[in-house]
Amino acid sequence: METLSASAQAAELDEVTDEQKSLTGTVPCVFRPPYGDYNSTTLSLAAQRHMAVWLWNVDTEDWEAEGSSSSYSVNRIISLAESEGSALQHPVVLMHNQAIPMPATVAALPTVIQYFKDHGYTFVDLLGRTGPPGS
Repeated sequence: METLSASAQAAELDEVTDEQKSLTGTVPCVFRPPYGDYNSTTLSLAAQRHMAVWLWNVDTEDWEAEGSSSSYSVNRIISLAESEGSALQHPVVLMHNQAIPMPATVAALPTVIQYFKDHGYTFVDLLGRTGPPGS
């Protein structure tokens, strides 16, 4: 985002907002800038759209699996989530849902979730709520 002009950044934010609204009927309240790159323009444009900018503090690097479901890829994702996340009080774990199949991510997710549950973590949405949406 930081390499784009203000108008190009605005167009990116508006395109994502329009796509989410068409898919879910809701507009986003948060924005994760691609690669975590942003600048003051990004922050201002997001704020104008009533969106907070959120980043992660645990990177599972699941995109490196490139759609593989190999045990190496699955175990690497699990290992990174556990080792990086266990030292944090409030880990935000980055995992991807790409257009290509991501079986390693999907395969690793139950183990990652169980690990954090077993260590006393509670899963919340980005607004801090537990339970299904609307509860």
